[in-house]
Parts: sequence; C-alpha cells; structure tokens
Amino acid sequence: MRGHNSRWVPGFIALGIVWGSSFAFIEWALETFTPVGIVFWRGLLGAVSLGVFLVVRRERLPGKGSHWLHISVVALLLNALPGLLFAVGQQWVSSSLAGVINATTPLMTVAVIFTFFRNQSPAGNQILGISLGILGILFVMEIFSAGGETSVAARHRWRVWWFSWEQPSATE
Repeated sequence: MRGHNSRWVPGFIALGIVWGSSFAFIEWALETFTPVGIVFWRGLLGAVSLGVFLVVRRERLPGKGSHWLHISVVALLLNALPGLLFAVGQQWVSSSLAGVINATTPLMTVAVIFTFFRNQSPAGNQILGISLGILGILFVMEIFSAGGETSVAARHRWRVWWFSWEQPSATE
C-alpha cells in the first residue's frame, strides 16, 4: 500500500480561510461601498491577481473571441452575480449566516440532482457525505446547544434557513 500523500492539506486549509473570510470582508466593505462597488473591487483585485499569475508563469490570455464570450458568461454567472447577491443579502444578515447559507449550496445541488434526475442513484459514500454536511451545518448553527437562549436562537435560525420565509431579528 502506498504512503499517504497529504501535500494538498495546506492549500486546502488556506482555501478554506480565504473562502470563509470573504463573508467577513463583504460585511466590512459594506460599511464603505455599495454592493455593486464591492463586486467591482472584487473583480478588479481578482483580475490583477490573475494578471500577476500569468506574468509569473509567462502565459498569455486567450486570443479567440469565442473564448472571451465563454469566459464572460462564466464570470457573470459564477462570480459577479453571486457576489452581488451576497453583498445585497449581507445588508440584512450576518456574515456567519451568509457563510452557512452558502455552505448549503453543494448539498442542495445534490438534492436537486437526486430529485430531478432519477437515473442518478446516490452511492453510500455520497449519502454519508450529504449527512455529514447537514450535521456540520446544524453544528455551526448551534442547533445542538444545551438549552437556553442560544438553543432557541439556533432553532429559529434553522427555521429561517430551512423555510427562507423570514429574517432572524437583529437581537439574536
């Protein structure tokens, strides 16, 4: 049996820190910028970072116009629009709640696939992964607290997350 390769762990941890802190940075940026301004600055800083990466690796940008069309669609749908929606949403919810809601994205994607594409049957490890993901979200939302105000607040957050019909009050 081969040795365990764990070279990916530091990058994975760094990615988690960058991803998780982005919600705190959005909350902080909302004190100064509009949601559109936040999307602009995120896009500009990302473009500059990728530009430096290209220079260091001595690579070039795509030359074909069709590539740029595809890149533009992906940038709009997977970067600019979600970034704008998170910035707009975080005007009313905390960065931690926004992060928890975003954590449900892969779980909801799997649920939609299993619901609408019945020819895709879940494997045992997928069911385990989904279950662990849901438990992780519940744990972060303090749903398992030992009573008191925190537990009541957590149950309320669970209802808000599950039904998405109401916003939690600012006092929680």
